[in-house]
Amino acid sequence: MQRVYPTEANERHVSNLIRLAESQPHFGVKDLAAAINLSRARLEDLFKRQTGQQIGQYLLMLRLGKAARLLESTEMRVKEITFAVGYEHPSSFVRAFRKTYATSPGDYRKTQSWLAKGRAECQARSIE
Repeated sequence: MQRVYPTEANERHVSNLIRLAESQPHFGVKDLAAAINLSRARLEDLFKRQTGQQIGQYLLMLRLGKAARLLESTEMRVKEITFAVGYEHPSSFVRAFRKTYATSPGDYRKTQSWLAKGRAECQARSIE
């Protein structure tokens, strides 16, 4: 395989892609490629060479990371979070979340809430 070295244009494509993926969570790889005028294959190759990871995996972690933050910091229902992070079906979202975090979104929220309360109590005790 021929080695491709980073160029300013390639880095710009990847930077644009990351910004676009963050602002348009419902976009898939095909949509992102079209938005920055690259073929899907070219985008996948370019992203892998520039970042060392597959774009599909990056998008998954981007969406699930945002979902985890929403679960921790909001009272949004899981169904609302599903759509907010770009999933069309709650069952697909829950399956992906469980595979990544080894717990359901609802249990994740409960655990994070419990941990936050524990941290707050520890901080309060250290102030006294």
